[in-house]
Amino acid sequence: MTDILVCDIFAKKGGNTLIEIETGFTPPEHAMDTIDYFSARIMSKIARYSQHC
Repeated sequence: MTDILVCDIFAKKGGNTLIEIETGFTPPEHAMDTIDYFSARIMSKIARYSQHC
């Protein structure tokens, strides 16, 4: 999408746009705080990608 915004799938057909962004990966260094890490990732992605919806 841009140099710093990456998505797994980006598709357009007619007037419809589909953007799929991976959200489920937790790196090993955050294995003990998965809920906090996951929440922070989701909030970060909403802030960065919401302008594209």
